[in-house]
Amino acid sequence: MDYASLFSKSKNISFYSKKLAEGVFSGNYRSAFKGPGLEFDEVRDYVSGDDVRNIDWNVTSRMNAPYSKKYREERELNFYFLVDVSSSINYGIGKNNKKDMVVAISSLLAFAASQNNDRVGAVLFSDKIEKWVPATKGRNHILRLVNDLLNVETNGNGSNLGLAISTLYKSMKRRGVCVLISDLKFDCGWKELNLLSKKHDVIVIRIADKSDYELPICGSGLFKDVESNEDVRIFGRSKKLKKLVMIISYIPVLNPDIVTGISLMLLFLFLKISLGFTTMLLAHITFGIPFVILSVMPKLKQSSSILYEAALDLGCTPMQAIRKVVLPEIKPGIITGFLLAFTMSIDDFVISYFTTASGVSNLSIEIYSMARMKISPKVNAVSTLMFAVVLLLLIIIEYRRSKQVKKIN
Repeated sequence: MDYASLFSKSKNISFYSKKLAEGVFSGNYRSAFKGPGLEFDEVRDYVSGDDVRNIDWNVTSRMNAPYSKKYREERELNFYFLVDVSSSINYGIGKNNKKDMVVAISSLLAFAASQNNDRVGAVLFSDKIEKWVPATKGRNHILRLVNDLLNVETNGNGSNLGLAISTLYKSMKRRGVCVLISDLKFDCGWKELNLLSKKHDVIVIRIADKSDYELPICGSGLFKDVESNEDVRIFGRSKKLKKLVMIISYIPVLNPDIVTGISLMLLFLFLKISLGFTTMLLAHITFGIPFVILSVMPKLKQSSSILYEAALDLGCTPMQAIRKVVLPEIKPGIITGFLLAFTMSIDDFVISYFTTASGVSNLSIEIYSMARMKISPKVNAVSTLMFAVVLLLLIIIEYRRSKQVKKIN
């Protein structure tokens, strides 16, 4: 990685704090002291002797009285980095691993902060504090910080964000900016981070590698956790296999019902499975799966691909992320798929006829048997019940949809 070119780009970056800085040196950030500066504070009544260039003409025209603008003084800022240097940062399958990105981003921001005349410090942590760099000004100090990032040796396993924040919180007496640079592969320290954000500006930069989202293998493989040294078997999936599975799942939709029914019957006979209720149930599940996929897949594609990861980052457990975040997003597709599969299953006589034996029946077979004989009131009663159930479901769905629309409006 060309660090020299990155450092030259740092001149184009500026930082602005939304908190009040309490330094005593000149800098590019605001403080609690009122005075001339670049940061607008408020408007007040015009007083004789005020600079006429500070008159707020918009407020003056609305209030029919002169008002002057007030500004905040500029002050310096303490700028601290919380840099995760655990073993997981050293991993990566691309041209540059995570550590290269951590060093590049930290160095770039550190030089930019130094050019703003800010004091820069850092806490390098794993499951313990690997190195503490006090906040100081100057280019030589930034170069030493970059050297520490390049040559730090990690002795611990895992990451303890809570310990790093506690150490930093005790040392930062004045308000400033804290930048957390990590792959965020830990489940502790979020309460401490929230506490830190109440006093200081907190910026979180997540370092990710392509391998975090895409496996570098097509089949299964044995991986080693670089922090715990545990072996983990992971099952990958190739895109070709995914396409093949999707094509096979769509066959019942494209084929005529009679072809699907006869094919499933021959499959059961070939596998020496006796025809009966079980084979009929398996046949209807096979027939209904493509309709569920057609209903759910568009909802999955519409939702964000990082929605699940974001829920985990916010503190959800995997089950909570699925139950409270992912499922509500695809719930309309699930309901639509269920109703469609259920309706097709009830209506499909051909699938039921070819995959069951005598003595086993369902609604479609019963209605077909009644229709072959003289029409009886039972057929009308069954048809009425089916119509009433479908009508009730449609009314409930429409009511819920209109209620959601009103809620959104």
